[in-house]
Parts: sequence; structure tokens; C-alpha cells
Amino acid sequence: MMDPRAKVELACGILFLVSGLFGFRIWLEEHDDKMKAQASIAAAQKAFDQLAADRQTHEAADKARDDAAAKQIEAMQKLASQIQTPAQIAKWLPQQLPGVPQPITITVPPATSQNPQPDATASIPQVDLPILRDAVEKCREDSLKLSTCRSDLASRDAQMKMANAQIDQLKNEKSALQTELKGGTFFTRVKRAGKWLVIGAGIGAAAICASGHCK
Repeated sequence: MMDPRAKVELACGILFLVSGLFGFRIWLEEHDDKMKAQASIAAAQKAFDQLAADRQTHEAADKARDDAAAKQIEAMQKLASQIQTPAQIAKWLPQQLPGVPQPITITVPPATSQNPQPDATASIPQVDLPILRDAVEKCREDSLKLSTCRSDLASRDAQMKMANAQIDQLKNEKSALQTELKGGTFFTRVKRAGKWLVIGAGIGAAAICASGHCK
């Protein structure tokens, strides 16, 4: 038969072996979690970088398009502001429809004391009527499209705000993962240390009982 000392040593050896295996399993699980977290952070960083690059590309293209449109509008407004007299306007209007088969003529009678602002008369050839109809219809369609685009733009702005909120949430999750990879928060480290203290206390208690001191 084994003496009490041998029994204690055997019990302690078994308990240390079991605790070692248990500790290795915990370490392995934590290692796997760490590897998964690192992979998630790398994937998130890659997605963030791609989104940032795409956003910068779109912002540069939008700025170039907006600047070109602003310059064109400024030139159009400057030209229109220079057209003041009825004769100038009568000459300018037909030029805005260069696709008509025959030119449209606008006549402004000379002003008199009895009629200082006589009505202008426009002569529109019949062959031009279908072209004018299509031009007016296109203006109506473009106006509706512009209104729709403005509504879509407002909706996209709202969606962009929601997307930014989601990105901020992902950044917070990424920060939390990085904190976990560094050992977790203070309370997490205390909890992990407490777990090993409990394991150690259990081993000590088992060894004491195996020596017969629990009786």
C-alpha cells in the first residue's frame, strides 16, 4: 500500500496535469479567438481603406463637375444680363432654337407716344411647330427629372448619414477588438486572473484533502 505522502504526491501530480491540460485548452481557445479577431480587424481595415479611397475619388469627380457647371452657369448669366432691350431679346430668342428647319422671326414695332411699349409679333413657320413642341416637352421632362434628382439627392444624403453612423459603430467594434487583443479591459484582466486563482485554490484544496487534513 502507498503511504500518505505518496498518495499526496500522486494526487498533486494528477491535479497539476489536469489543470495544465485545462489551462492549455483555455489558452488555445483564447489564441483562436485572438487570431479570428486579428483577421476581422485586417478585413475591416481593408474595407475602410477601400471606402475611403472610393469616397475621395467620388468627391474629386463631384468637385470637378460642380466647378465646371458653376463656370458655365456664370457665363450664361453674364450673357443673359447683357441682353436688355426688346430688339436684343427679339434677336436672342430665335438663336436658342438652332434646330428649327426655318428661322423664327420676332418683330418689335417702334414705340410711339400713343403706344410706348408695342407688342412684339413672332412669325413661326409651320414646319418649326413639331420642333417647338418637342423642345417644350423636353423642358417639361427635364424639369421633372431635375425635381426627382433633388429628391434622390436628399435621400442619398440621409442614407450617407446612416452609413457614417454604421461606420462609426464598426470603428468602435474595431477598437474593442484591439483592446481585447491587448489583454482586454481592466475588468476583463481581473476576471481572467480570478479564474486562474480559483483553479489554483482548487488544486491546493484537493492536495490538502488528499493528505487527510480535510477530515
